[in-house]
Amino acid sequence: MTRHSSEIDDCNARVRTQQLWEARMERANAARLERAKARVRAMEFAGVKPLKRYSPAPDVPPGVMRSIVEAVAARFNLSLDALMAPTRSAQPTALARQEAYRQCRAAGASLPKIGRFFGRDHTTVLHGIRMAEARNREQHNGAA
Repeated sequence: MTRHSSEIDDCNARVRTQQLWEARMERANAARLERAKARVRAMEFAGVKPLKRYSPAPDVPPGVMRSIVEAVAARFNLSLDALMAPTRSAQPTALARQEAYRQCRAAGASLPKIGRFFGRDHTTVLHGIRMAEARNREQHNGAA
């Protein structure tokens, strides 16, 4: 009989430990949430816009990206093969490719999808988009 009551005591102790642990986690999560809310309030007070929630890019068919690449190749007087080549090439080709990245992104394609289309890593695409946008800003500011 003592064995049975000790098993019950062990079971009760485990349940109580679990309850204490869950209560501790709830308090920690509540505190973490309150700190996050305080940071957001401080950012709003300082005039900093909070980050937008991530929303997945719409699915852009490869045909749209191909037509963008063809238009960019024609505008830069390059062949489609030169623009899509897996090599690191001369500056005019790189500039055209970066512009194609930018236009594909503007059409709604995700960085990984553009990277797969061009046979490059998404970080290369991101760098190319940033470079193309910087050039566009410089040309726009220089023309004004």
